[in-house]
Amino acid sequence: MIAERIYRGETAAQIGISQCSYDSRVVTLKRFLKANNNRFDAQAYQAWVVSDGVGDRAPWTPDKTSRGLGDTVAKITSAVGIKPCGGCKKRQQKLNQVFPYRQKT
Repeated sequence: MIAERIYRGETAAQIGISQCSYDSRVVTLKRFLKANNNRFDAQAYQAWVVSDGVGDRAPWTPDKTSRGLGDTVAKITSAVGIKPCGGCKKRQQKLNQVFPYRQKT
């Protein structure tokens, strides 16, 4: 389990995942540890992650108000605790232009 390897102190390179994925998982792990008195248990972590409204890797469907892929990416990154940088809004707008969602009629 990747979260357990992160908890033990392994780096993204050691695990073989991207730094972005690693950072996202660190945020999730920190949220879990805060909710569980800084104790890690693999089974409890898995249950927490998939639970409704608690784990940020729970099954997710896009909000109907999203105008395009940029809005969806923004919602997902926000949900996992990634704070937007200066270029995030521009990327969001560009992704919305390039990959707009069809409006239902």
